[in-house]
Amino acid sequence: MQVRAVLLGGRIRVGGPGGGCGLLDKSLVYNPVTNPSGARCTIQDVNANSLGRDPATGFARRPLDNVGIQYGLLGLRQGRITTTQFLDLNERIGGFDIDGNLIAQRTAGDLIGLRNAYENGRIGSGAGGLATVPIMHARVWAEIAGDIHTAYNDVQIREKLLKASGRADNQVVWVLPHPQLPLFQGGNAADVARLTALVNAVVAQQFALMVQWLDAISADPAPLTIDKIVAYKPTSATDACWALDGTRIAEPPTLFGGACNALYPKGVSPRLMAGAPVTDDVLKCQLKPIADAEYLPAVFNAAEKARLAGIFSSGVCDYSANGVGQVPMKGTWLKY
Repeated sequence: MQVRAVLLGGRIRVGGPGGGCGLLDKSLVYNPVTNPSGARCTIQDVNANSLGRDPATGFARRPLDNVGIQYGLLGLRQGRITTTQFLDLNERIGGFDIDGNLIAQRTAGDLIGLRNAYENGRIGSGAGGLATVPIMHARVWAEIAGDIHTAYNDVQIREKLLKASGRADNQVVWVLPHPQLPLFQGGNAADVARLTALVNAVVAQQFALMVQWLDAISADPAPLTIDKIVAYKPTSATDACWALDGTRIAEPPTLFGGACNALYPKGVSPRLMAGAPVTDDVLKCQLKPIADAEYLPAVFNAAEKARLAGIFSSGVCDYSANGVGQVPMKGTWLKY
């Protein structure tokens, strides 16, 4: 989405969103010519204590990487884009230099920064104690308005929990209509008021359930385990979404298909559309040779195959393998 791209792009640029790092005195901001030691407000520089610094530049190490990513791969397989469009996209995608400027080359992540990002918990996972925490989502669906808090994250978190613990029954996902959704669909103020009341009532119910859940857990002196967490989960704390008329639909969250996705479809990230796992936890992928079967039913002709080989001269992402530098977290509540 354009809104998401603008916001994330601002955090890649050295001056931060809007430029100037939010400082009143712009002369304090980094400039490669006039102030090379000035404040750098990229997402990595504000996390320099956890990512580390490159001793050659003094800049924070950057785990950002898109080498080998086949943007639009799923769209190609589904026939939504042509082989020419797929090749054009991947040939021109480019990357960012260390100051966040667009460049023709793809971005290669700092290898030490990649490992530090995983070890120090900069990449969300289902580990770090989340298995023994009651988790309840209240997703107000706002993707129609370009909200950067994309709904697929509910499913992503579930997959992370499953990957880390083999289960995710301590997580409950509720999806609600956005109170102003009627305005995007030609509705009126009365519809907005009705949906506002619905959302407020469901959220209040959720808070009551969470209080009940936490109080029951706290009253039991037994050691904290996922079995204990799930044993005290209220019976009505189950996955669901609410239709515009207030009907509750019991259904687990998925990326595609089902009644809830029909009401509130999920946009997915470019990396998921490139074949990355739903956990979306691979910062820099391992590479593998190009294989024709990966693109079926799409087929490249001889000229397109040559072009594809030139675009991915080092190989394409192998998402069956862990990412480069992908290691378990060192722990929680770390100090940097």
